[in-house]
Amino acid sequence: MNRDEALQSMADTDWSGAEVEREPRRMAFVYTVRLPDELARWVEGKASEKDLRPSTLIRELLEAARRVEAEDEPVVVRRSDLVRAIDAAVRPAAA
Repeated sequence: MNRDEALQSMADTDWSGAEVEREPRRMAFVYTVRLPDELARWVEGKASEKDLRPSTLIRELLEAARRVEAEDEPVVVRRSDLVRAIDAAVRPAAA
């Protein structure tokens, strides 16, 4: 299509139902990431399970990580309590 055809096409269009967008669009950024084969296969598999594109799944996972981080808060624990908790977690269950 040349310029004249494009202008004619626009002139022939009914713009009466058009709405003007006054808010600027939010910027989107593209990051290129190299993933190891195993991780890439996991992303593709999870995306397929959820019927999503891998990029959509990655965006959702990043948003979830951001929410978890925002809700995170420091906790003060005595060292002895921490050692007991770790020992209990790694000790085999009593038979």
